[in-house]
Amino acid sequence: MTTQDVIQTARSPHSSWSMRPIKAAAALACFLTFPAQGTAGSLMEVYNSIMATDPSAQMVEYQNKAAEQTIVTQKRNYLPKITLTARGGVAYQKIRESGNPVFPSGSGSFDRTRAQLELDQPIYDPTIRPSIDAAKAKARQVEIRGALNTEMLTRDIIQDYLTLARFRELTDSVDRVISRLESESAAIAKKNDAKIAPISDVQSVKLSLAAMKRERTNFTQYMNRALATLGVDSENIRTASLNSDAVNGLSDPQSSEELDIDQKAEMVALRAEVEEYASQALVEKKRSLPTLSVYGQDGYIKDGNSPFGGAIDQDLYEVGLVLKWNLFDRGLNRSKAREYEYLKLAKQAELKARLIESERSRKASKDILAASKQNVADIADLVEQNRVLMESSARAYEAGKETYINTINAYLASEAAVRELINSRHDLVMTKVDTKAQAGGWNKALVETVDSLFASSK
Repeated sequence: MTTQDVIQTARSPHSSWSMRPIKAAAALACFLTFPAQGTAGSLMEVYNSIMATDPSAQMVEYQNKAAEQTIVTQKRNYLPKITLTARGGVAYQKIRESGNPVFPSGSGSFDRTRAQLELDQPIYDPTIRPSIDAAKAKARQVEIRGALNTEMLTRDIIQDYLTLARFRELTDSVDRVISRLESESAAIAKKNDAKIAPISDVQSVKLSLAAMKRERTNFTQYMNRALATLGVDSENIRTASLNSDAVNGLSDPQSSEELDIDQKAEMVALRAEVEEYASQALVEKKRSLPTLSVYGQDGYIKDGNSPFGGAIDQDLYEVGLVLKWNLFDRGLNRSKAREYEYLKLAKQAELKARLIESERSRKASKDILAASKQNVADIADLVEQNRVLMESSARAYEAGKETYINTINAYLASEAAVRELINSRHDLVMTKVDTKAQAGGWNKALVETVDSLFASSK
C-alpha cells in the first residue's frame, strides 16, 4: 500500500481497511518514536539512525568502487602484455635420408626443454578509447543511482513518518468520540430504564458507538501491522500533532530553490546511459578496423642427446610489427553496434518523456498546492460551522427544543469535520513537501524542515 493509498483509506469514515504495511517501512526498522506534542527532533533522530545503519550505503560504496575499477581495467589495455611460456617433455624425431644428409635416416626420442618470452604492445587499437568512455559513463550512472537510492530512502522516511502522525491524530479524534458515546450510552440507558428516553435513542447511540469502535479497531490493526514491520512497539509512539503555525509558515519553494529539470539526478543518470550505449556502439564498429602492435620474442630451446647428434642449445630472438584485421566476422560486430544504437535511441526517448513529465508535474504541483491551501481553509470553515451547530443543538436540547439524537448527530458531524481537517492539513503538508522535493530533492535539509513542523508554538 502506497502512502496515497493510506491517505485515501484514512478518509473513509467507516471503511474496512487493508492491513498492508507502509511502503519501505522495513527501512525504518531501527526505531521510530514520535515526539510528544510540543517537542521536535524525533524525525531527525529516525533519519540519522537509519542512514547510519542502512546496509544499502555499503552496497552503493562497493558499486562505485567496482565502476571505478572498470575504468582502470579498460585503461590497462594500453599497457604492454608480457607472456612467459615454458615447456618440458620428450620429443620424437624421424629423419628420412635424401641427397647429402647431415644425419642418416632413422628415428628416436629425446628430452626437449623450451622457454619463450613474448611482448605485445598495442600501437593502434580503436576500441580502447570508446571502451574507456563507456566505463566512465557507467561509473557516473552508478554514482547517481546511489544518490537516487538515498533520496528515495529519505522520501520514504518522511512520508511514512507523516502518515503515521496522521493516523495518530485521527485516532485521538476517534478516541474522543468513543469516550463521549460510552458516557452517553450509559446515561441514555438509564433514561430508557426510567421510561424517559425511547429505545430508539439507546440503539442509535449503541450503533454509533459500535461503528466508532470498529473504526478504532481498524486503526489499531493497521498501525500494529505497520509498527511490527518497523520493529517498534506501540508504547514507543506518543501523541504527535502538526503545529498549525509551523505548517502555515512552511514557505512554498522559490524559483531560486528550483533545480533545472535536466540537472536533476534522474535526468543526469539517463543521459549517462545514452552516452554509455553510444560508446558501446562505437566499440563494436571499431572492432572491424585493423589493430597494430609491436611484437617481440625471446626464445630458448634445449634438446638432449638424440640419435642424430649431441645436445643442442638454441636461442631465438624476434621483433617486429603485428597487424590484425578481422576481414569478415559474419556481420556480428555490425549487428551488435546496431543493437546498441537502438538501445541508445530508446534511452533518448525515455529521457525526453521524463523531461516532459517532470515539467508537467512541476506546473501541476503549483495548482495542486493552491487547491490544497483552499481546501484547508474551506474545511476549517466547515469545522467552525459544525461547532456552532453542535453547540446550538446542545442548547436547544437543554431547552427541550431539539431531539437527543439530533444533538448526538451534531456532535458526531463536528468530530467528523475535525478528522477531515486533520486529513486536509496533512494533505497540504504532503503537497508542500513534495513540491519542495521537486525543487531541491529529498535531502537532509528537507528532513529538518519537516521535523520543524512538530516544534512547539512560541
